[in-house]
Formats: sequence, C-alpha cells, structure tokens
Amino acid sequence: REVGNRLRQIRDRLEKKQADFAKVLGIGQSAYSGLEKGERLPTSEQIKVITETFNVSYDWLMGKIDENDNHYDNYYYNYLNYYYHLYY
Repeated sequence: REVGNRLRQIRDRLEKKQADFAKVLGIGQSAYSGLEKGERLPTSEQIKVITETFNVSYDWLMGKIDENDNHYDNYYYNYLNYYYHLYY
C-alpha cells in the first residue's frame, strides 16, 4: 500500500494524470490505478523505471524510510527529460 501512496505523491507533485504515469511504466491506466490503490505491486522493472525516472530511492518508494535521499525538485526535471528522450 505504501508504494501506491508514494506513487500518488510523485504524480500529485507533477500534476499529472494516472494515464501519464501508466505510459511511463508501459501499462494501462487501470493497471496503474491498481498500483496506486495497493491492489498490485510494481514489477522489479517498473520499480527500476520509477526510481530512475523520478529520482527517488528504492527505500523511500517502498516506505522503508520517510525522507527521500534525493530531492523532490528533481522529479519534474527527470520527468521532462524522460519524455524528451522518448519522443525527440
């Protein structure tokens, strides 16, 4: 459940829709919704994409620590950087 809360925090901070994050993870919106609701867990590959794309630590994402070692300000930069390389 904590993973879903953390995903929601990142998504809210970026003011993006679930469909946007689903696309980053290569899944459908309903599958992504299940991640946020805690109905399913992300795969190891999805965890890798999340931590690298949004510059968050594994421990923070999994709820093992309260403070992320990385900075929230990097979320938006990494998100834009990901899409820039994906489409251009």
